Amino acid sequence: MFNKLPLDRSWEFHNNFSLLMFAVIIILTFIGFYLQKRNKLDVIKKISFFIIIFCFFQEIIDYVHRAFLDPSYSISWQKDLPLHFCHFAFYFSLLAIYLKFKNSSNDNEMSTKSIRTQFLFDASFILGMSGALQGIFTPDFQHIHNYVGIICAQLQHSLIILNVFWLISAYKMRLEFHGLIYTYIFINLLVPFAILLNTILGTNSAGDFANYLYIMELPKVDNFLLDFVVDKSFPNFIFYVQPLIIGYILILYIPFFITNRFKKN
Repeated sequence: MFNKLPLDRSWEFHNNFSLLMFAVIIILTFIGFYLQKRNKLDVIKKISFFIIIFCFFQEIIDYVHRAFLDPSYSISWQKDLPLHFCHFAFYFSLLAIYLKFKNSSNDNEMSTKSIRTQFLFDASFILGMSGALQGIFTPDFQHIHNYVGIICAQLQHSLIILNVFWLISAYKMRLEFHGLIYTYIFINLLVPFAILLNTILGTNSAGDFANYLYIMELPKVDNFLLDFVVDKSFPNFIFYVQPLIIGYILILYIPFFITNRFKKN
């Protein structure tokens, strides 16, 4: 479980585990729709509570593994703070489930809690279906060495997708157009803080430099989206990547736009 794996073995295990998680996501989504249709709110709350507990348990295992169980890994401030976009999506999705779980069926759509939950969902969905999905399809094995590391890294991404689809199916949440705008603004507001933090943290003794949000250097993965900006250096690629972000966000909104138009008609 903790021995270092060759790259081809890592890919094979990652792909198999990814298929398993996609099956779990699909099944849980259908369960969510079924329970919502049958108005089984108590069961929805129990499953929501289990999801929250499982996600936090996974995070604990991940950090314990990095710090104590993986002999090939050196934990550091430069690469182990939960400050990537996928981390924001992960915790935002959990917070959205928690707010729905605590709920308040009496909240109207314009209440402060409802607006806050909607933003958390919108940001989680956009970041999850972009960064997390790409993280599953094109994982970076540079600091992932064994079976446990692969499981934790895969779960960090797939649980985001599971969480947002649970919110869609069990709590009838939908991506809002203004959420696209708020999330795009949120993404760009984080950039200067990430640059500052990365600059302050610098490089550790192992030669790993702080690269939170992958803002100082793009991840070294075979990703066709990044091919458009891979030849650009920091900070130029920040500006070149903007059209990609906007285009990707708009594409993610298309299913919700069609659904909304269909319902109105």
